[in-house]
Amino acid sequence: METLWLYQILSVAQVGGANLDSTFNTSQHVLANTSYGTLRGVADFNNSTGGVIKFLGVPFAKPPTGSRRFKRPEAPDRWSGERSALQAGPWCPQALDPKVIGLIKLDEDCLTLNVYTPRSSSYPLPVMVWIHGGAFYRGSGSLFNGEELAQRGVVLVTFNYRLDVFGFLSTEDDILPGNYGLLDQILALEWVKRNIAAFGGDPNRVTVFGESAGGSSVSLLLLSPLASGLFQKAIIESGSALAPWSITYPTSQLSLNGISRLTGEKVNCRQINSVDFLACVQAANATDLLSASTQLRLSTKLDVIYIPRVETVFGVVPARPSQLLTSGQFTKVDTIRGYNTHEALFLLVNTSSITRPEFRQKISRVISPFKLSDMDAILSQFEEVYLANVSDGDLIIRHALSAISDYAFIAPIVLETKLAAAAAPSNKNYLYEFQYKRSVSATPAWIQAVHGDEVPFVFDSFSNPLLWPVDQGHTREDEDVSDEIIQLWTNFAKTGAPTDDVSLNALSWKPFTATQENLLIINKSLTASTSQKNSAVELYKKILQLIDKQTIPDVIVG
Repeated sequence: METLWLYQILSVAQVGGANLDSTFNTSQHVLANTSYGTLRGVADFNNSTGGVIKFLGVPFAKPPTGSRRFKRPEAPDRWSGERSALQAGPWCPQALDPKVIGLIKLDEDCLTLNVYTPRSSSYPLPVMVWIHGGAFYRGSGSLFNGEELAQRGVVLVTFNYRLDVFGFLSTEDDILPGNYGLLDQILALEWVKRNIAAFGGDPNRVTVFGESAGGSSVSLLLLSPLASGLFQKAIIESGSALAPWSITYPTSQLSLNGISRLTGEKVNCRQINSVDFLACVQAANATDLLSASTQLRLSTKLDVIYIPRVETVFGVVPARPSQLLTSGQFTKVDTIRGYNTHEALFLLVNTSSITRPEFRQKISRVISPFKLSDMDAILSQFEEVYLANVSDGDLIIRHALSAISDYAFIAPIVLETKLAAAAAPSNKNYLYEFQYKRSVSATPAWIQAVHGDEVPFVFDSFSNPLLWPVDQGHTREDEDVSDEIIQLWTNFAKTGAPTDDVSLNALSWKPFTATQENLLIINKSLTASTSQKNSAVELYKKILQLIDKQTIPDVIVG
């Protein structure tokens, strides 16, 4: 297999695509020079799909092990000679689904990224950097194949960041501040800014995007002074810095310090002094630490326990998100934010008919991670907003799903969009609702898109068994919706105008403003609408004030 320099490929590409067709009709090794050394990737071009150049498993940090565990990530050392970038690196330590145990390699030395560059005649290209979701305790950038997005004319980057106890353990002091996973994300973006030109990307046209915890990460990076200047646009899917699960609050039933100490006890780290505690957990077995964290998450029945926090040691998130957004202390760039219609189906457990008292029980459960003194009053407000005089059990369960989806996902997203639009009216902020129901969905007919449903469409992942039930196949309609959302996202990365494309039927997606709350509905077709979530947002604002400001001592759950 012939090996060629990437800059030679880019030079040929600027002359014309015909040269590339004749030169690269099979897989060939390609070399790229980075600030840390030479990488050897692969160019896989063909006439039917265009193809891409891929560099996989590229280190952007030193292994966060030993004395570097629970510390700010460090840039990698330079290497001599060629470093192979033909295979994705291991996933960061996490509790895997039993179905994939043995198929996926886990290792603490996981801070790697993947770059996908398309054949093009117009380098440098806009860059899109994906931050994966997974509730801050699972997932990997390598789960997502960037080839389809890259073939739409962008350089696509995915990466790993530390998760669970490794990413967010904290004694809430200067010794163990937490937020290591967010610092990993920032270092990955710094790597992109410094090196992406060597892969055909424009370091001054970077769009960062993510879903769920990845979406909330993007939202938090907008608020972080450490990430300022590292990207010029942002797409936030099903996440927000204002979401109740995105960051720790004073009213949490179990503080991050409490969780960290309980985890430490399970690995025989009981030191009261934080310096001694840090030394102990740095020396602990990684598998034992992960097992201890997983046991705690299951025993506390909390959906997430290790998450970001406000801190000024690193200064990743220096103040409460609501404070930063309200005061306009955030990176002001054009954004797309959005949500899926029935986000919180996974929190509902079942969709059977329920009574009004059962409605209150379900709402109480999702708010239970916080210790609030006026819970009864809050539940009554939920009844007033979502049920009114409804008594039919089949309707109550539908309203319960809307209420929980609004609380956990939708209202924080819309509220954040409102605050961003008010504080930075010169920037364009687009809001969407993804409604399309997958062809393979087994949910009741009345349920539309649920949490995570849009992700396979963003990456055209119908052949990825970890993202789509491949054995059930997919439809032409699925493909059309995928093409639709990919066009929106890549148009935005290229031009800042998501509907700047004649193939989208000349529909204009208008920005969300303080006076016009425009919304794009993404379904089998695109429909312009306006947000109907004002009641949900007003209720969430009241709850957020209680969560954000009230101070109650920790309740330790055994």
